[in-house]
Amino acid sequence: MPKLTTDLRAAHGTEGDVLLHVGTGQMFAVNSVGSRILQLLGSGATQPEISKQISLEFGVDPEAVRNDLAEFLAHLARHKIVGLELDAQSNEATGENG
Repeated sequence: MPKLTTDLRAAHGTEGDVLLHVGTGQMFAVNSVGSRILQLLGSGATQPEISKQISLEFGVDPEAVRNDLAEFLAHLARHKIVGLELDAQSNEATGENG
C-alpha cells in the first residue's frame, strides 16, 4: 500500500495543494484530484479504494482512474513523496502479479 512520507507538508487551496518535501526541499503543486488522492492516502486507503472513490467523486471511468492513479503514484514515488509498498490486496484487485 502506498504510504505518504512524514517529510511532506502541504498548503491547501481551492484549486489544489502546494506540497513541500522538507527532506529534499522540493515543492510540488497538485490539482484538486491530486489533492483528494493525497487525502485518501493519508487516511490509509488502498489503491483500489482510492480508484473507486475518485471515479465516484469525479465521474471518471474506473479504468482511466486506475491507470492515471498508478502513473501519479509512480511519479510521487520517484520524488519520494510516497513509498510504494503494494500489498497482495492491491495486486489482486488490479490483476497484477508481484
